[in-house]
Amino acid sequence: MLSWLLPAAAAVAVVWIAAAGGIGAALGRRPEGDERHPVVTSDGWTLTLHRLRPASAVPADEPPIILGHGLMMNAACWSLSPKGDVARSLAAQGFDVWIAEYRSTDSALPPDGDDTPGRWDYELEDIARCDLPAIIDAVRALTGAARVSWVGHSMGGIVIYRYTAQYGSDALHRVVTMGTPVRFGHLAKVPPLGLIKPVTATLRALRSTSLRGLAQFGLPAMAVHAQPFVYFASNGEFNTRREQLTLARHAVQDNAARIPSWFFDRMQSGEPQSSASVGVPLLVLGGTRDRLAPPSAVHPAFVDARAPVAGVKVYGEGVDEPTFGHADLISSEAAVRVVVPDLVAWLAGADPELRGGRVKRSEGPSAPLEQ
Repeated sequence: MLSWLLPAAAAVAVVWIAAAGGIGAALGRRPEGDERHPVVTSDGWTLTLHRLRPASAVPADEPPIILGHGLMMNAACWSLSPKGDVARSLAAQGFDVWIAEYRSTDSALPPDGDDTPGRWDYELEDIARCDLPAIIDAVRALTGAARVSWVGHSMGGIVIYRYTAQYGSDALHRVVTMGTPVRFGHLAKVPPLGLIKPVTATLRALRSTSLRGLAQFGLPAMAVHAQPFVYFASNGEFNTRREQLTLARHAVQDNAARIPSWFFDRMQSGEPQSSASVGVPLLVLGGTRDRLAPPSAVHPAFVDARAPVAGVKVYGEGVDEPTFGHADLISSEAAVRVVVPDLVAWLAGADPELRGGRVKRSEGPSAPLEQ
């Protein structure tokens, strides 16, 4: 039996690998900004900032915006297709947009170079403590702006909460968190994350998550039926198949295993993440179909907020709103159509505005739900 089985398996493997390579080639190059700027952190890491210059015809005359990606992602997660490119849509509105990449991306270099154990020697707190100050200060220096606005997706919201707890909000103009959970018990009910508990110790012992290669290898299966592979990333309605493939091909990153361990530890302990340290206007956005950051995990960030102005909007809770998942909230045609106007209204002007959702101000009780 082995005389024909092994050659057949080898032939299937060759075809599969060729198909994965062909799909990767068809997806083209990773989306890039107009400029790339290196940033060196206080502990010696070299990071990359991608700049999208504002449309000259419509200057927003507002502080620069920094987009911060989430867990196991890089800058490409904001730009999965031309029509679903939230980053360029903000630049088209006249904003000076900077897309940050932390030490958890393959564009980052540890102090001793690329091929060292140090590439995986970091945790979430290092991103908040070292990467964000370097990124924020670099954008201020390069633009001459006194303050910047931070728009963080998923973990990109958690690290800005932790940054403000350590450094305050003096360098910030406004903050938006998108699909950012601040309660984590729900993860135990999301298969297969609830099965992680028995192997948490093993996960801590690993150096990296090693998911990038698996994502590349799985492209042929995703091309046939993507939903099982993007179960956590999207509700499948607002991201096109090509956008889902682009997410797997260009945006997925390997992280130090201690990063997901941070989330699993809180899934088990119930320890929350506070948003109370943000001292500038804070907008909390989410989607009703987001499995990683459901409404029950997002709303507490608004409840806990002590910002002078705080707003919350979970798409799908209002009438005729898209029921976003995790990735389609920040890159999809629907996000450009629905979310970008809300971002612009909050980030621009003397007083933040929010169409629908709920707004509260520190000097008074929460406003009623606006429709």
